Amino acid sequence: MKRISVFLVTLLIIVEVSLSGCKQSKKPDVSHIHIKPIIIERYEADLFKVKADSLATELKRLSAKYPLFIGEEYTNPASLLQMKNYLNDPVIIEAYVKSTRVFADIGPFEKQLTEAFRLLKYYFPEWTPPSKIYSYISGYDIENGIFIKDSVLVIPLDNYLGSDFSGYKSVHIPIYITRRMTPDNLIPDIIKIILSTQMADYPDDGTLIEHMVANGILLAATEKILPETPSHLLIGFTPEQYEWCVKNEKEMWAFLAGQNLLFNREKGVINKFIGEAPTTQGFPDGAPGRTGQYMGWQIVRAYLKKHPHESLSQLITSQDYKSIFDQSGYKPPR
Repeated sequence: MKRISVFLVTLLIIVEVSLSGCKQSKKPDVSHIHIKPIIIERYEADLFKVKADSLATELKRLSAKYPLFIGEEYTNPASLLQMKNYLNDPVIIEAYVKSTRVFADIGPFEKQLTEAFRLLKYYFPEWTPPSKIYSYISGYDIENGIFIKDSVLVIPLDNYLGSDFSGYKSVHIPIYITRRMTPDNLIPDIIKIILSTQMADYPDDGTLIEHMVANGILLAATEKILPETPSHLLIGFTPEQYEWCVKNEKEMWAFLAGQNLLFNREKGVINKFIGEAPTTQGFPDGAPGRTGQYMGWQIVRAYLKKHPHESLSQLITSQDYKSIFDQSGYKPPR
């Protein structure tokens, strides 16, 4: 009997984790939505082919294809020197060489983006896809990361070379950051950046629960655009970190409510649960940082379950985060 009980308990835990991470809705039919097949133009590949002894001439040739990166800088001696130093930088070279291996075939990523863009167009008919998509080597610019400028989407491939890439250690990027610097995290990060441009202004002076719900909206929307992507990738956790949150969701909620933190406006409190960190201070071992984002996601998931007919555009432009919380009827699983 003892063995049977242990088996049943283990099975219940597995089922709970599986259900908590499953998707709430099926992928809609978007076959009728036409999106031009995505092409990621490899700026870094073209740039590293230039000849050092004719740098100005080579950059002038590339400037028409990559105006966002080069422009008229090939006429500026200081800019040419800066480019020469960039191309000879061992850190940049190491990242570039690694990117040629990790992203030797960019086709699967282009295909994923094409499908994701169809869903974006389905949920946001007025949305216009980027006019161009470029990849480049940023020098591990994790602060800016992926960005959109003048309708151009720019992807720093060196931020997705694999959590065990030695280059990250050499420039002292924290492990809790490098854990999600993998190719699998690239598409979710792109979609979150695009969706963030559709969202209402972020509640900078809001309460903790408002910050949680705002982050939860972004994650829930990303889940709609990438319905087949594992939940841990959508939030940028490892599978183990996501599982920890699922197993400890009830206790986390009890702590936040019991300590009267949900309506706290202190920046330190909000950063503790929302901001980047190796762990959530005060929580047991295994807790990742950004647990408040996870909790906000569960609240919005509960809200959408109660309001299945609310459009994604309505949700993502809402600023009434407190109302979404109140109407969610959220209760952590037992």
